[in-house]
Amino acid sequence: MKLENVQQSSSVLEPILSLRRTVLELSSRLLEDQVPSAARELEPLIGKLWLKSAELARKAGSFHQAYNCILNAQKYNLKELFMEKAKLHWEKGEQELAFTTLRRGLQEQFPDMANFKNMAAGERKEDRKLCAEAKLLVATYNDETVNVDMDVNIGSYKEAVNVYREWEKSLVCLAQYYDRVLMSVSEEEKDLKFGSSDIFLLVDLVVDLTMILTFTPTPWKMLTCTISMPRLLSIYLDYGTRFADIAKKNKGSRVQEVAAMKGYLDKMSNLMDNYMQRLPPYMFLTAFSQIISRICHPLPDVYSRVKMLIVKLILAFPQQCMWMFIASWKSSFPLLSKRSHEILQDPLLKQARLNKFISDFNRLADKFIELINTPVDESVTSTTVSDVVRGLPLLFQTNFSKIMIPVQQLRSIMLPSSEDGKNLHNPFPRSMVYIVGMDEEVTILASLQKPRRFGFRGSDGKLHLMMGKPKDDLRKDFRIMEFHSIINKYLQKDPESRQRGLRICTYSVVPLNEECGIVEWVPNLIGLRPLMLEMYKDRKILVTGRELKKVACAVSDPVTKKKKVFLEFLLPKHPPVLADWFRQTFPDPYSWFCARTAYNRTTAVMSIVGYIVGLGDRHGENILIDCTTGDAIHVDFNCLFNKGIGQGSDKLSDILLRGL
Repeated sequence: MKLENVQQSSSVLEPILSLRRTVLELSSRLLEDQVPSAARELEPLIGKLWLKSAELARKAGSFHQAYNCILNAQKYNLKELFMEKAKLHWEKGEQELAFTTLRRGLQEQFPDMANFKNMAAGERKEDRKLCAEAKLLVATYNDETVNVDMDVNIGSYKEAVNVYREWEKSLVCLAQYYDRVLMSVSEEEKDLKFGSSDIFLLVDLVVDLTMILTFTPTPWKMLTCTISMPRLLSIYLDYGTRFADIAKKNKGSRVQEVAAMKGYLDKMSNLMDNYMQRLPPYMFLTAFSQIISRICHPLPDVYSRVKMLIVKLILAFPQQCMWMFIASWKSSFPLLSKRSHEILQDPLLKQARLNKFISDFNRLADKFIELINTPVDESVTSTTVSDVVRGLPLLFQTNFSKIMIPVQQLRSIMLPSSEDGKNLHNPFPRSMVYIVGMDEEVTILASLQKPRRFGFRGSDGKLHLMMGKPKDDLRKDFRIMEFHSIINKYLQKDPESRQRGLRICTYSVVPLNEECGIVEWVPNLIGLRPLMLEMYKDRKILVTGRELKKVACAVSDPVTKKKKVFLEFLLPKHPPVLADWFRQTFPDPYSWFCARTAYNRTTAVMSIVGYIVGLGDRHGENILIDCTTGDAIHVDFNCLFNKGIGQGSDKLSDILLRGL
């Protein structure tokens, strides 16, 4: 049994560790007389189990138990024992003892550590990694206590990196430290000393991290790529923007400083050129949305590299990239649309097959925009595709290119978990589902913007339903879905959250321009408001709009009157009914328990994430519940970063909270 698959708590893991120690100790005693060498090989394993128990006890706050485990581990003479001692001292608030233990341990266990940085990659690998871990602890503790100045701390982090360069964690910590230093500098200070090399050093570190991730892919390192790659691009692109602004402001003055800044930008550009060739395309795909957002970069040299990246990704993954690129191509902003056309006119994209695919994609996107934006009468609840867009069904009857159906399953990026075939890795499913036709039925939904539901007929023989949303900018929804996918990856990585099934329900979003887009239709959903209204109707306590208008208070009414109406009329007329709905929908005890648990967990995760991103406009029609699983699903993410504060849409009503 792998310990990573078990709940990571002392109460669960300690019995397993104790059992393993007992088995190994008995085995060692049995082998001691007959095979002494085998018995000696078991001793380090027993010692490491004691160290693991010490770590669990320390993290649980049981310092006395942790100390006892360390005493038991001492007789096995493990090199890493001094680090666990130092961590225990640190947790107990004994900082000086922690530093002393680390320094003494380094000197005793690795007297020749000065030679480690000159050793070959495979030489004394375990010793070098342990030494790097200890040096990283010293640097981290110095950082937390602010014991030393910035240069000394940078030196401590670099020592950890140089001792064992194959270990990505030391690079991550060093890059994060540089990032914190950079973020602490105000924009005014940056402008005063804009020739500083701090940004270049940070870029160099993040690029080193990205290079190591490509050498030895693991799930943790690939997850780190979703952070390091966007940060790398942000540093480079932001620095280019700042250089363009400063060069424009100081035209003819401060020539040497501007030239120095240009030199750092050129070094960054050379690094980007190098790694654009060395890194596999899927690494950049994790930040494709960010790359697209910088198409209008003011510096021609930087824009040319953005263009090269986009062309490279479209060549590698045309189906997925074109669905992400279409919003820029069809944008109403002249410069964005112009540069998008320039990118698609690149000679590398003029291969006959690819050129036809892009041309057909353009025709299909225009038809979809027409299908979504064509106005319909207020009384119309259903129509046909042919009535709205006459030429759309005919597209698929000719020699039309294969275009992927934009569902979440086919657009989710899967990064490699091993080194085998890392450069040829395909991050998307091998079997694609293409659009082979359109279902004629179009349902007009009852909403102010008149969204419409239509269906793609797929090459898998299934009907894939989509919803077209007119008069709505879905770019924020698309980016928040990407953010939710990253949150899900971290929740899946953590053993406890994975065991609890913590996640956010996501779906595919395709913005077609700034005014319309396509959303994947998730079946079996019901809005919280219609659910509650139906329950109130069954109980014969449904309040009509006319009744609400009679008791409605004016803004200028005193608080006492509003409170009286709320307590004596609104609350009694709107009791919590969600629990009753769950009992009716899931009558079997097991299915009810599973559905209620799924609802609680998805609601909890989304509440936390919503608070972090300042999500507003949460009402009964933007919170949906899956009638088959009980999952809570949120839609409409246009109101972000506390935008709704002061506009009446920043807080859930007490009635809705009681309903949840």
